[in-house]
Amino acid sequence: MLKINNKDCEVLEETIKFTKSKINKKEGYSILLSVDFNGGYLSFYIDFFDKKDFKKIENKIFTKEQIKMFELYSDKKFIDYIDGDIFLKFDNINNNHIKASLEVNDLDMALEYNGSLLLIKD
Repeated sequence: MLKINNKDCEVLEETIKFTKSKINKKEGYSILLSVDFNGGYLSFYIDFFDKKDFKKIENKIFTKEQIKMFELYSDKKFIDYIDGDIFLKFDNINNNHIKASLEVNDLDMALEYNGSLLLIKD
């Protein structure tokens, strides 16, 4: 389920994967969360990790400070900065999927997502 400004959006694909990352010369990984929907996409990076291990996000909550490079394209509108609150919660991993819920409350946009993300392992 994905709602943007109280409008239901048909979700086409939901994935999550590790990507290489470097912070202050330290190499590691960030997590890329992507949701493609009819008319656009949502993507952003989550935190920084030493190893590729999805167990590190299982049953965890992330906030705006841990979300990087937020992008939302919807109805010919592109948003790449959120001034308001971001709340992301992951549940258990089951059958190569992880349930996630996301709330974004901003002056320009309200977003609500509840879904099951496919874990992409390289």
